[in-house]
Amino acid sequence: MVNHTEDINVEITEKKVRSMLHAIKIDKSPGPDGIHLLFLHNTAQEVAGPITLIFKKSLAEGMLPHDWKRANISPVYKKATRNEAGNYRPVCPARVVRWLDHLDAMCSRV
Repeated sequence: MVNHTEDINVEITEKKVRSMLHAIKIDKSPGPDGIHLLFLHNTAQEVAGPITLIFKKSLAEGMLPHDWKRANISPVYKKATRNEAGNYRPVCPARVVRWLDHLDAMCSRV
């Protein structure tokens, strides 16, 4: 297995992941997995270890888990007549985007 993180100076710890889970906004909708953010927030102590392992493995392999690439996309009306598709914008409450934002924040603090 090739280590794709040789040039990346990132330390992902269970403590950082737990902190990230406690900081997530619980009023957002669940992703395609159906897991509500309130559940992740409330179980941060228990799930931080496995999520840390997933992050570390993803970085080491240079790949994301397949399910993290899935999203529920909903059309949201933005202007003019509702009969035209161009008057809607796609909204994607994909959890992976939020995870990657937090992971990016962890990386920039190192």
